[in-house]
Amino acid sequence: MHRMHRRVLAVCCVVIALAGFAAGADRAKPSSAPADVVHERDTPLTRVAFGSCSRPTLPQRLWKPLGELEPEVFAWLGDVVYADSREQTFVWRPSPLEHVRDIYAMQKALPEYKAFVDGPSKPLVLGVWDDHDFNLNNGGDRNQLRDSVQEIFLDFLDEPAESLRRQREGLYVSHAWSGPDRKGRIRRVKLILLDVRYFRQDFDSDTDSKWAMWISSLTAGQPVNVNFPGVGDEQVVRHEELRHKQHRDHSRGDMLGDAQWTWLEAQLRDSAEQQFDLTLIGSGVQVLSDTPIIEKWGLFGSSQRRLLKTVHDLGVPGVVFLSGDVHMGEMLCTDDTEDYLLGLSYQSAHSTPVPAQRPHHLPDDSPITVNTVPRLGYPLFEFTSSGMTHSCKTQIPIVSCLFAVNWLAPGTFRVGPTIFDDLNFGFIEIDWDNEVVEASIRGKDGAAGLVTKIPFSRLRPFQQSDKETASASELQYEAHLCPHRHPVDDVHLWARFGVRVVLISALLVLVLGVPLLCLSLPFLLLRCVWRWRFRAASTSASSQPRHAKSE
Repeated sequence: MHRMHRRVLAVCCVVIALAGFAAGADRAKPSSAPADVVHERDTPLTRVAFGSCSRPTLPQRLWKPLGELEPEVFAWLGDVVYADSREQTFVWRPSPLEHVRDIYAMQKALPEYKAFVDGPSKPLVLGVWDDHDFNLNNGGDRNQLRDSVQEIFLDFLDEPAESLRRQREGLYVSHAWSGPDRKGRIRRVKLILLDVRYFRQDFDSDTDSKWAMWISSLTAGQPVNVNFPGVGDEQVVRHEELRHKQHRDHSRGDMLGDAQWTWLEAQLRDSAEQQFDLTLIGSGVQVLSDTPIIEKWGLFGSSQRRLLKTVHDLGVPGVVFLSGDVHMGEMLCTDDTEDYLLGLSYQSAHSTPVPAQRPHHLPDDSPITVNTVPRLGYPLFEFTSSGMTHSCKTQIPIVSCLFAVNWLAPGTFRVGPTIFDDLNFGFIEIDWDNEVVEASIRGKDGAAGLVTKIPFSRLRPFQQSDKETASASELQYEAHLCPHRHPVDDVHLWARFGVRVVLISALLVLVLGVPLLCLSLPFLLLRCVWRWRFRAASTSASSQPRHAKSE
């Protein structure tokens, strides 16, 4: 009898232990999370607008044409106002909270803005901050007023009292919309807004300073050889046309913080599991850009790669980045073959087998291996809109904005030959019948200055049919890559590099030469006076009669 009890007790212990182990395993397994706010609709979301960089003291020329397009959602992507105060050029300081509250109230009370918010479409106004509405230019986690400014920002957006954003640190948030299309298929769109300020480590918290990174990005530009660490023996060394050296992870600082990273991974996992048609990720600064001087994710190389690697590892379809900050409109795209952004050189479960062709950006003598085939399986697009009241065109009076951007600060990932330098806002329209996303950067008259159409198929991993020949598949794969990417050959590359060197040298001469000239002026004057007096004395001595000496 006692033996029976012992056996029963032993079996119970084993069952309890296994149950505890399974529960621990379930807790350890990463889980997805639905969007913070879910919108159930009778029709799918169709029109989304976004913009950044606005001053309430300047003319508000974009709200009327923006309202005429009747967006269903408008997303602020930073610099809603300029709350901090400029002491002198490139020197800003935080403003008192009373001033911050007043300038947000001024923006909210503008007649043009109120007419847009209360217009016929009554758009849902969402938003996240960048640095100036964060009340600290280029600021991060050392902003001691960030919690108070967060409340002011949420009041500006009329955020409900029960909102998650009023209960946690940081402004990050996600919204999801779902609704049936004309054929009865449920269509899903998610908007993820990232807070790149609240948790961001300041530049001086790392060994690399901000100015050192900017100088290295200015003086970079020539093709270089880069080693890509792999897994095990899978290591590739190949010649990539790296335009700027900051892709080598100049900074190990963090952009998002642990809590936001965990939340973001859960949101992206949900998008992958639920197969969202489109996942828009909004950021106050550019994600893909390698343009020098500007603040961007590329200055935090480890965070940039972690973001792109998370999208890659989870196999999230339909990801498109939205951004602001740079006072111009721009379209960016990176082919997934350009995997140095991911910092990867191995084949994963999400990689799609395609013919071993040579990507268009690799030189003819570079090796092609299995590691150069797509990682994510589709191109990553980014659309930047910045400058709702002031832009690059209004702020560079001496030289053309287009010349400055295209020649002095070229971008490798720019789609098309140029940028939009005037006042602008971004607009995304989804054609559910034809499964096409049209993204445009529009100006003061509402007309599209930059526009591109992306089929849903281009936002999905490339699929090769078993019946297709290698040549046919190569042609289809080429069509799957980034559109309108104009190649930059070595001549243009070195020309741009030379122009930048000359201008930087001239700037250094002006900066260093003028003070040295001012310091040397007194010595030059003394030397001139001394030489004048010496010549005067010599003239006086030579004018005396010769017989005076004999006397």
